[in-house]
Amino acid sequence: MRAFLIIVGLVVASNLLAAELYDVKVPDTITVGEKKLVLNGLGLRKAMAVFKVYVAALYVEKKSSDPTAIINSSGTRKLELHFKRYVEKKKLTEAWKKGFKKNKISGYDYRSDLTILNKAMTSMKEGEVIQMTFYPDHALIQAKDNEPLKIEGAKFAKQLLSVFLSSPPNAELKSGLLGLD
Repeated sequence: MRAFLIIVGLVVASNLLAAELYDVKVPDTITVGEKKLVLNGLGLRKAMAVFKVYVAALYVEKKSSDPTAIINSSGTRKLELHFKRYVEKKKLTEAWKKGFKKNKISGYDYRSDLTILNKAMTSMKEGEVIQMTFYPDHALIQAKDNEPLKIEGAKFAKQLLSVFLSSPPNAELKSGLLGLD
């Protein structure tokens, strides 16, 4: 009986410590450097309103459903893209270019930073992850287990987060990341 109660307790505890969306399970909290980040939300990126491309997980220092507050935060944030299907590098780089143009921040010429972002990209298979960690003065972009690439400046983080939280490719992605679903 005791063993049964321990197993039940572990199952209940593991469910409390993780969130799940379309079979992608992520922890409720992570540590980046010395900062403890909490899961703000999970969102699904769809293509052509049908195909599941990736599940995105957004971690922040303090939960918020306000996209402007998250975009403009000077705190540490992390975005993970957990791929649900194969996506070739060319499609990823085209999507970033389109997203950056659509969500352009006034007074920021993103082209050189977009080049670095696209250099970090590679074709992604189901189950692989792109990690984007945003610090007050730079961002680290890592696709799969490749070496992370550093992009200097705070404007890049605002630009990239705007792609997900201002005018994203689908509404379900934004509402999920904001914890509204």
